[in-house]
Amino acid sequence: MPLKTIFRKWVSKVLAERLSSFLPLIVSESQFGFVKGRNIHDCHMIASEIIHLVHSRREKVIMVKLDFKKAFDSVSWSFIISMLKRMNFDEVWINWISSLFKSSQLSVLINGSPTENFFMEKGVRQGDPISPLLFVLAVEGMRAIFDEAISLGLIDGIQIDGYRKPVLLFQFADDTLKSSVTGINLDDHSMGLAAEILTCKIDSFPITYLGLPLSLKKPTAKQWDPIVQNFSSQLSSWRGSLLSPAAPVSVLNSLEKYMRNFLWNGSINGNYFSKVAWRDVCSPFLDGGLNIIPLRLKNRCLLFKWIWKLMNANYNSLWFLVVNSSCAFKFWFELFSGNTARYSHLWRGIINCCLSNEDSWNIFYSNISFSLGIGNRLRFWHDKWIGEDRLSSSFPRLFKVSRSPNIMVVQVFENDQFDRSSLIWKRSLRLGEKEDLNQLQLLMETVTINNLQQDVFSG
Repeated sequence: MPLKTIFRKWVSKVLAERLSSFLPLIVSESQFGFVKGRNIHDCHMIASEIIHLVHSRREKVIMVKLDFKKAFDSVSWSFIISMLKRMNFDEVWINWISSLFKSSQLSVLINGSPTENFFMEKGVRQGDPISPLLFVLAVEGMRAIFDEAISLGLIDGIQIDGYRKPVLLFQFADDTLKSSVTGINLDDHSMGLAAEILTCKIDSFPITYLGLPLSLKKPTAKQWDPIVQNFSSQLSSWRGSLLSPAAPVSVLNSLEKYMRNFLWNGSINGNYFSKVAWRDVCSPFLDGGLNIIPLRLKNRCLLFKWIWKLMNANYNSLWFLVVNSSCAFKFWFELFSGNTARYSHLWRGIINCCLSNEDSWNIFYSNISFSLGIGNRLRFWHDKWIGEDRLSSSFPRLFKVSRSPNIMVVQVFENDQFDRSSLIWKRSLRLGEKEDLNQLQLLMETVTINNLQQDVFSG
């Protein structure tokens, strides 16, 4: 490999490492691809919750999917340089990026003879570590165009309670989408006009977004067919033939069926003889199994990650504000007592799978530790934020007569001092209960509130 090529790759990697660390600070929250701390699942949930929100509000909305298929190969170098200048990148940085661009040259064979080298002037290198980051910066230009259109009153975004501006754009990297329009609470005539103006087809729910079904209602098993087929294709790429399309009775059952087929037959279809029960196959190595995690258990664990994310969410983040507006809950424990009729099908599914399974919930919750900060995320009685037990268990008589079982820690402290008057009782305390309150007072005097730090949930 030429020394020049090695040096270019080294420079590109160094610049990519430096740029990736502060990219989340300079690009909008609507960009999810190649940005640290953001992922494809957040993007899909935000889109799904916004659809649920506008549908429940009965707002008339046109959702447009834009084709980004060729953008990665056709983005203009000069435009990227212009974006770097508009975003106040240092001149040294801009010169480094320009040098990387100019290191890419092409020549064309004409009648068997190469022409002189020339610059491409567009497209970013596939596989180059800094290329996707530059593409993300370039897409910020499209976000600026939409912002200007909003300020001119040409289009409206989706208003999210607590968010600083309307939401109207979600982008995940070089996504291959077919351009289309989908209406929410709109008649056919309006959709026809929109499709004519935008010169693209009309689509209807359910649609596929980022490889997952996006729908107003809970997706049926049939709508998960592309996921099942993709799963089977991955197995087929090792050995065996491709799966014929079929509607699965249950998505998880179908996926595990393909796994069993592949294990015993070397193929995803056809008849096979199961030599060992699937439950034994999934058991740990020490028990003679292959240590395969059952898909139901893995799915439940992944759903628990959303509850974990809700526990530790930044209350000013786009993800949290969208979920809060869509389902009207702010704290994770409201999942137990909230109005589930208002929740989206995603969160109803999370509740049914995680919270309704008492054994799974107890395992999850018992392995969480709480570190006190401000105290605005921790429940005074229910969470193990002081000592090894909950205060509801340590002081059961007081908890039984409390009028505010879900009162937060921050609400019982005034100027960093425990305020026993903040605890409201259903009746006057009796002698033994007063003694318990005095003991509680002594315990609370050992507590230090940290107003500069958020409460931390860890596991």
